[in-house]
Amino acid sequence: MPNLNRDVRLLKQARALTADQAEGFENPFVLGKFMISLSSAAVAMWATPLAAMTAPFATIALPLNRLYAYPFIIPALLKLTQVRVYLTPGTAGSVYRLGVYSSSALPPWKPEALLWDSGEKDGTATGYQTFTLITPLVLLPGVYGQSYQAGVASPSFYYGTPALLPPIGFHEGNPQIGYYKITAYAALPNPYPSDMVIINNASFHYHFSWWRLELP
Repeated sequence: MPNLNRDVRLLKQARALTADQAEGFENPFVLGKFMISLSSAAVAMWATPLAAMTAPFATIALPLNRLYAYPFIIPALLKLTQVRVYLTPGTAGSVYRLGVYSSSALPPWKPEALLWDSGEKDGTATGYQTFTLITPLVLLPGVYGQSYQAGVASPSFYYGTPALLPPIGFHEGNPQIGYYKITAYAALPNPYPSDMVIINNASFHYHFSWWRLELP
């Protein structure tokens, strides 16, 4: 049973650190460290999905007609208020959707129920695109799926490489970093399709968004 009082205490301790001190904090509900970027006495945090991502980041066009889901580790009781992506360059005529899914309680953390659908977004502009959740999501400690789907044309998203072990592990020497389902572009399905495919290749691309997390 999660100790929510302890989780809140840990988060308060972490957000009180200076930016130089804030390398992350330990939590027994996830493996490893949750690396976060903090300003001094921050009220909220923009967080990346894994313990660490390599830099500099690069961009790659998101393939059409594929619904992606990548694990996002939440180490404490937190509230998701905004989601941000970075597009470069913007692509004429492109549209896309973002989503958040719950995941299975145990590895390999398959995406399950749809928790948030951004609706269709314009992928023609270059730069950060930030979306505010009308109703913030209160997230218990665990693993969630950040989801993407492109339609009409392919917007170019930031991607990175997890600097630690991939979230789903390895199979025959290849990293397993997420899931996809080949499906026509539409409103995100609920639940995530059960006949998903594991992303398993040496290129190790991990499309990601930033999540703005706050105390609930």
